Amino acid sequence: YSVFSEFPTHPYSFRSDFQIVQYLNNRREPGDKLGVIFSAGDTVIHFLTGMEPATRFIQSWYLFSSVDLLAKNAITLNLRREFIDQLIDVEPRFILCVHIPFDELVKLPGLRSDPNMERLESYIKTHYRLRSFPDNRFLFERI
Repeated sequence: YSVFSEFPTHPYSFRSDFQIVQYLNNRREPGDKLGVIFSAGDTVIHFLTGMEPATRFIQSWYLFSSVDLLAKNAITLNLRREFIDQLIDVEPRFILCVHIPFDELVKLPGLRSDPNMERLESYIKTHYRLRSFPDNRFLFERI
């Protein structure tokens, strides 16, 4: 696995994702789902754990863009609301935030004015505890 060590020159890190896979495989129960925020590499985790995603959005990085033009686009706002609605409705046991700490993500200029982001932040802070992994991987586990 050492060949997959792109981080920190690239946001992807198979090494860290594999640690998360091991953690999830040791803690999850049948039927547990994984929600993923701001990621594109989580498909490896879903594949190696066999866990189903909590939403239809397997890759969600574009919903949480730091670029105002994309973050505040009407289509993006609608899709982000759908993502957040699905995530909260499903109540996955695990939620993974990749590349940026969740507390920083919700403060990005294009996101901090979105009331759905406030709702997501409140939901996660109320129902989950944080476990950090190397290479900017932040896993929330339902309390």
